[in-house]
Amino acid sequence: MSDIVRYIISQLFVLNNYVFAMLTYNVRKRKTILLFNMIAATSVLVGFALLGAYSGMAMSIITIIRTIIFLIDDKINGQSKEMQLKDWIIFFVVSSMCLVCAVFTYENWWSMISIFATILYSFSVCQKNMFVYRIVGIPTSIAWIIYNAYVKSIVGVALETALLIVEIIGVVRFRKETQRKRQVARLVSRLLG
Repeated sequence: MSDIVRYIISQLFVLNNYVFAMLTYNVRKRKTILLFNMIAATSVLVGFALLGAYSGMAMSIITIIRTIIFLIDDKINGQSKEMQLKDWIIFFVVSSMCLVCAVFTYENWWSMISIFATILYSFSVCQKNMFVYRIVGIPTSIAWIIYNAYVKSIVGVALETALLIVEIIGVVRFRKETQRKRQVARLVSRLLG
């Protein structure tokens, strides 16, 4: 396969990744977010493989493993409203896996940005607050924009920038919705109180 064909195919997989990543910031259910994350990670894994972006590939594999762990945990233990000890343990195990992969995939400091982004994003999905999930997505996206530029993924840079905008919109929408619910609760409290 020629380099240009390989690059075009990689960018199609990167595109699919971002379609599902953008959807995660506009759904409410954790299970749906995790399933979309799994599809996105699988797509970008192929894209990074075609680009020869080894730390990105490793982080995609860890993302898939992390997502499977969260889906199994939620199914067995149910979804909790707050981060529990087991969630912290999962986060530290996943972060440790990222750091071990960093040793084997290190090319230079730029290649480590995918490690940082994966650890940051792991925290955002490990904790249970969907507002925090959306907020932490912002610096995570900035890191992925930098990494995508490093591996020369034009589609990745463009769509991660678009994802950043979607995340900001999601934060604003979530905040407005929360404020509206509080106002309704106060009104009902006054009427009944």
